[in-house]
Amino acid sequence: MRDVEKAGLVQRFAGAVVGLESCEIATCIRSVEELARCVAELVDRVADVAVQDEDVRFLVFERIGRFGSLAVPAVERVYREAQDADLRLMSASVLLDMGSSVGVPDLMEALGERGQPLYTGALSLSAAGIEAAAGPIERALLATDPTDTATIDCLTLALCNLGGRVSPAVIEHVSAVEPDWRRNAFLKGLVADERDAASTEGDGS
Repeated sequence: MRDVEKAGLVQRFAGAVVGLESCEIATCIRSVEELARCVAELVDRVADVAVQDEDVRFLVFERIGRFGSLAVPAVERVYREAQDADLRLMSASVLLDMGSSVGVPDLMEALGERGQPLYTGALSLSAAGIEAAAGPIERALLATDPTDTATIDCLTLALCNLGGRVSPAVIEHVSAVEPDWRRNAFLKGLVADERDAASTEGDGS
């Protein structure tokens, strides 16, 4: 954003704030609408910062949701234009958290990868309650060596977020995790979810 654009935005914002105090209804409403436009432009600039500066990208995306629904178009633009796979996946995750599902296909595809993309996909989809992710998350867990406890931890948490039953194969696979305390922690969450799912089915709800 050029200096002249910044100055213009500041001037418009200040004028709209003054207009809010007007006794005239029409002036007050115009001021509200102008403030919304100003904030939308600011959010666009915030999104651009996330694109341009990898050092602050996560921190910016972590906070951009505070702008509410005004942030969705800006982040959707970042998602559509992203050339960087990490940026595309991160913006998809942020969008889902804000209620936009446009990036769900990318998050689902990430469940077939390893490392951070898998973690992002599994945790984002499960936090949003996307039940279609349960099967791919189970398959990813079954393909994970029991010694890779960081990935096991992430995927069991994702399955716990989704609730419902898990396959016996998942329970058997997680049972191979060492040491005992870690294995028991993983199994406790999975078994608790199975009990909750059975209780819900028994209630007919």
